[in-house]
Amino acid sequence: MIRTIMAKTIDYQKESIRINPDTNMIDFSENNGEHWKERYTRTVYTGCFVDLFIHEEELLACTAKGIYYSLNQGHSWVPRYTDSLCGVFLNLDANGTLLMALTTKGRYVSADRGRSWLPESAATAETPAVG
Repeated sequence: MIRTIMAKTIDYQKESIRINPDTNMIDFSENNGEHWKERYTRTVYTGCFVDLFIHEEELLACTAKGIYYSLNQGHSWVPRYTDSLCGVFLNLDANGTLLMALTTKGRYVSADRGRSWLPESAATAETPAVG
């Protein structure tokens, strides 16, 4: 089972948003983390939340079921990439417009906001993307 060890907090659109490590829910705070309220509970579709990341003004989440994005501050989540070919996504990062991910199968890179992924070692070659 994948579980968030510590609550990663991100600032997004005048709120602080985090994955609650005890409940695996998305929480939010309007007062810099002094008080937290529940926003979204994991579902069978999203699975456990693992990481939150902001890329190009978009709120993204690594979950046990893939990459999801939210257009409404985490009230609801839409699947972006749910293929298991890359393994389980553990962490997201960015290098300019490239989205980078650490998964259970290694490091992957996406040039299309997480819709498809290449192994990091093949990212400079003209290899078709996974997904």
